[in-house]
Amino acid sequence: MALSSPQRIALIVAFFGLLAFVLGVIAENKKVGPFP
Repeated sequence: MALSSPQRIALIVAFFGLLAFVLGVIAENKKVGPFP
């Protein structure tokens, strides 16, 4: 499955956005991390 450059960029952005969201939810539930 070959992806064009814009598709690859969109996929990477979506992946990291989802990853950041999941990590944010986990941090919020555990109340750990650099954020109060």
